[in-house]
Amino acid sequence: MSEKRTYFSFKEIPYYRESPFRVLTGFPHLDYLIKGLEVGITLLVGQSNAGKSTFIQRLISQTILQKQKLFYFAGEHTARSFKNLIYHQNSTRKDYRPVNFVDANGNATTIQDWYVTEQKEAELRAALDDNIYFYGNKAARDIDSILKGMIDCHKETGCKVFFVDNLISIDNISSNVFSEQTAITEKIRQFALNTGSIVILVAHQRKIERNSFRLDISDVAGSQNISNKAYNVLAIYRKDMIRKSCTDLDNFILNLAENGFNYENCDGFIEVLKTKGNGNGLVGIKYDAERKIYTEADVLKEVKADEILKQMKKDLAPRARPRIEDLEPIDMDLQELPF
Repeated sequence: MSEKRTYFSFKEIPYYRESPFRVLTGFPHLDYLIKGLEVGITLLVGQSNAGKSTFIQRLISQTILQKQKLFYFAGEHTARSFKNLIYHQNSTRKDYRPVNFVDANGNATTIQDWYVTEQKEAELRAALDDNIYFYGNKAARDIDSILKGMIDCHKETGCKVFFVDNLISIDNISSNVFSEQTAITEKIRQFALNTGSIVILVAHQRKIERNSFRLDISDVAGSQNISNKAYNVLAIYRKDMIRKSCTDLDNFILNLAENGFNYENCDGFIEVLKTKGNGNGLVGIKYDAERKIYTEADVLKEVKADEILKQMKKDLAPRARPRIEDLEPIDMDLQELPF
């Protein structure tokens, strides 16, 4: 049995003049910064309730629109709740009908549950049934079992886009959690590279002690090695969770304007902390309450962006201390002094 080669000459490496496999996120400014989702791990990090899963749902819709199949491991969803959410985010108000809840004694109540019509369900099933694959709730949650499911799905369906939501939902078999999560991330990375697949991995942020909200790649819960293994690292923030007392808020608003977005017109933000694309930056996002998804906020016109930048730079500029010779003398009767 021959051993695998460990090195190659430069002339053996092919050179292609064609775009690599990628899926666009549906957020034009974000797609420019990271050049879309490419083969490897894209890490999405944020605190609890920051909107990570909501952002992911938009990526799912965009993946389907681009005629790609996807696999989803959901640590916080049952299969039923996941399906309901997917239906919800691909429907509008006119597609729903209420179902009145009747208690165990047959009495009507004031509770209503809303479900899509049979006509809308048929439309959604035609678009989604053969394109989304869900990791079973009763299946084992160790990384090797999950990877087996991902490999099987890739081989049997041709799926090349995988969502792992989230890292802490994968069972650890080691007492050293940081080391275990690094090993899990490496296995996922190897899977992505070996199969030419895109993996979106969701992670929580570690607790920040400083009086700020803005993250860097060292703020991912677990080891920094997790960030090092990712192709892209994205942070998500919800505006209503940002304290006005945060010391980095003013500079954040300035940086956001530099990227063409008005802080006041956004409900949340995506920050590119690391990428092999065009560069790091900020993207403003809006929340669609009816469909429970994010869309990109309106980009500022150049003149308006310049106005905001000018004002922010003025507000942040250090105030010049007055020179002693410019101070006006104080005319005060010595008898009025309190000593």
